[in-house]
Amino acid sequence: MVITIHFINDDWKFEHFVLDVFYLPSSHDALTIKNAVVEVMNNLNIENRLIGITNDNEAKMISATKRIGLELNLQEFQYYHYTAHILNLIVEAALSIGIISELVKKLKTFISIVRNSPKQMDKLKSILKLKMLLLKCHFLIVQLGETIHTI
Repeated sequence: MVITIHFINDDWKFEHFVLDVFYLPSSHDALTIKNAVVEVMNNLNIENRLIGITNDNEAKMISATKRIGLELNLQEFQYYHYTAHILNLIVEAALSIGIISELVKKLKTFISIVRNSPKQMDKLKSILKLKMLLLKCHFLIVQLGETIHTI
């Protein structure tokens, strides 16, 4: 198990480093995890400075985190969801049901066609030029409208 600390120092700079790396014997239940974390906090004499924990959102980790807050009797203690882990789960789910893979296939096909066909590349460029021209016209109309409104 790895315990890291993240904080803002007196110069308002974000800092982080590893507090401890250790083997966590079986069983990896909430009570064992809680006891291990509390022991590290006590050994470093920082148990009263803990304001929150972020972990991988697993049920036993959430339970261990709640138990840590209760054991150390921390009034302002919070559990923070590990957003990167949640985002990873969302992407994995989207990939597993084929939504993204189908879009990627279509995009690869489109890129392949445009790269391998000068005629398609010219057509794409003309479409993009037209879009840019329309955007410029829209911008000029907005500017003209603002100028007239100002006058």
